[in-house]
Amino acid sequence: MQYTATDQLSIDPITRELHVQLTVDDPDLISIYEDLEEVDRTEFAEKAFKIGSIALRDAETVGKTDYVDKAFERLQTRMEDSLDRLFGEDGKLENAVEEAVGEDGHMAKVLEDVFGEEGKLHRELEAEFGEDGGRLFRLLNPSDERTPLGLFRKKLEERFDPDKKGSFLYELKDQLRTGFEEIQRGLGILEAVEEEAEKGTQKGLKFEGFVGELLEEAADPFGDEIVPTGTDEGAAGCKVGDFACHLNPENVGGVTRTLVVEVKDKYVPLKGKNSLHKELDQALENRVADFAIAVVKSEHTASWGPLHYVAPNHIYVGVDSEASDHLALDVAYRLGRTLCSARAAKEGVHIDAETVADYLDRIQRRFEIVRTMKRNLTSATNKIGDVKGLLDSLRDEVIELVDELREHVGCEEEEEE
Repeated sequence: MQYTATDQLSIDPITRELHVQLTVDDPDLISIYEDLEEVDRTEFAEKAFKIGSIALRDAETVGKTDYVDKAFERLQTRMEDSLDRLFGEDGKLENAVEEAVGEDGHMAKVLEDVFGEEGKLHRELEAEFGEDGGRLFRLLNPSDERTPLGLFRKKLEERFDPDKKGSFLYELKDQLRTGFEEIQRGLGILEAVEEEAEKGTQKGLKFEGFVGELLEEAADPFGDEIVPTGTDEGAAGCKVGDFACHLNPENVGGVTRTLVVEVKDKYVPLKGKNSLHKELDQALENRVADFAIAVVKSEHTASWGPLHYVAPNHIYVGVDSEASDHLALDVAYRLGRTLCSARAAKEGVHIDAETVADYLDRIQRRFEIVRTMKRNLTSATNKIGDVKGLLDSLRDEVIELVDELREHVGCEEEEEE
């Protein structure tokens, strides 16, 4: 692959956009893009650039981590094997101790020769003291834990037991393990592994908690109840469905209606066996809900954000945790409960999906205006007051459109504003 003098790559510090200009004359790459429809080439190139960049970054990090980690694992295994052969059960040290002070050891034989029942001392004492002459032998018997010598042997064995906590060998092995971990941490191995394992979970939980706070704000005017359910198994025996939003019965004809919210801080495809649509279907079943909302981090919603309605009972919404306003989620919540209320008011009512989609399209266009005006705020500081006024006006229009949609589908409910 060759690059020309016009190749450029830069990052806009304000908009956080990556600008890439690349000219390639690689025949294999050109052939790939020739086989694609012209309208699909740009999207394919964007995906190829993203996937390739992520793969190269991860491959380099994981490759170094795995190599060094496995090297230390092999070293640790060899050390543990050596220690086990020396200090473990039936190891050299134990055999030496047994040979010296064991029941058949050298010391036992010497003691037996001197203090045993047939030993020299016993014979001498027997000659002097009669039947009580055997007490000295019992006092020095190494096989009897009640004698000083037997107690010494027991303590010695315990002190060199590698599996007994507090023993010399146990502490030595523990110090070796700690030493290896310190070396690995010094090289960044354990941190890299732990960070990769926990990074996604921590970010996901943080974003999920943030969404929970937004849902509480959206539900408050209606008196709805928001219940976190992401750690609980539901009716389908799984944990899909992070929040169950129980609508105020007074607003839905006195019947039970529930919205389920699934939170995603990563990209999820809209089609295929692992699609967002299928996951919301599973969430509906698992939480016994009537309508499902997928809240996805806005950086993963470029192809459809910030709102996307899928008839009859799914809506996707993009949320930016760094933004100051989260109107899109408020609109999605109001739309979901509006459709639930309409169906509750009229059993078996048919919702005109095209009408809902039309209203969402009009809302989307106003969102785009809001986005543009927000970008202008960074440079047009002398007109901040006018721009904020326009933003507030547009926000009110969005809410009015949602209210109009509610009236169109026949939902009559009272809100406590």
